[in-house]
Amino acid sequence: MSGLKKISMEELNKHKTKDSTWLAVGGKVYDVTEYLQDHPGGEEIILENTGGDATDQFEDVGHSAGARDVMEKYLIGELEGWTPETKTPKAKSSSDSGSGIGQILVPVLIMAAIAFAAQKLM
Repeated sequence: MSGLKKISMEELNKHKTKDSTWLAVGGKVYDVTEYLQDHPGGEEIILENTGGDATDQFEDVGHSAGARDVMEKYLIGELEGWTPETKTPKAKSSSDSGSGIGQILVPVLIMAAIAFAAQKLM
């Protein structure tokens, strides 16, 4: 993405109206003002996600490769300081701690209970 204008989150946040509509997806900043009326999902959904990083919202919808191609003509820069790692990672709970005995024992006990029940029914 080098060579693109660096746009701060503060600057991006200034453009969240119908007259000036910017959003960031995957660290790239797009001026989609002219696209609002053409968006198949309606302009409201874009306006709800402007002025900030809309990566999660964009990806959750499952946009097509064609939609991604359309976006490229609205590319105006890259979000300053953005990296995929800037997203807050989920805190790892103690139950996520790798290969504990519970990860082996619980499925084995479930399978044993199913086998026992199947034998009783036959």
